[in-house]
Amino acid sequence: MPPTENNLIYCTWSYREALPPATRDQFRDLDHFVRDLCSSATEQLFLVAPYLSVAGLESLRSSIAACAQRGAWIRLLTNNLEHNNGANRQALEALVEGDEGALIRNKLRILTATDKLPALVHAKIILADHKRGYLGSANFSQNALDRNFELGVALPPNQVRSLESLLAFFEAQGLIAEVQH
Repeated sequence: MPPTENNLIYCTWSYREALPPATRDQFRDLDHFVRDLCSSATEQLFLVAPYLSVAGLESLRSSIAACAQRGAWIRLLTNNLEHNNGANRQALEALVEGDEGALIRNKLRILTATDKLPALVHAKIILADHKRGYLGSANFSQNALDRNFELGVALPPNQVRSLESLLAFFEAQGLIAEVQH
């Protein structure tokens, strides 16, 4: 079966080129896929990651701004904004800086778990326009996108819609809620 987006495995390992060709050819570039996925949204983009970094969100800012400029609404579900010495809050502040950040700021909703969901939402997910998605190990941090060995898979539309339904259920039940940023 020829490879399609939905049956590829993506990785961010910078030493991928050192792998034997037969193994290397089974993986695609995760950081490129993530940026493409973010920039492709025209209606909605949903990002889920517990850990963010300034450099990680700065590296995604242009892609997220491109979808915001086309009118897409952006929701980002992350860990408590004060966790890890406020690193997530600092990353979000960096995301909405400058001209590109202004485009994002006007379309962005930040969500976190409430006391009703005391567990950490540890999933790393990107959902675009009800039809394309990513599920994997990479947070939206510089280490995850540039240094770590991270893996992920593209999601077909039915799985994207299933995850959207799950997140909508979490929000409707008050397990996750919007916070001011």
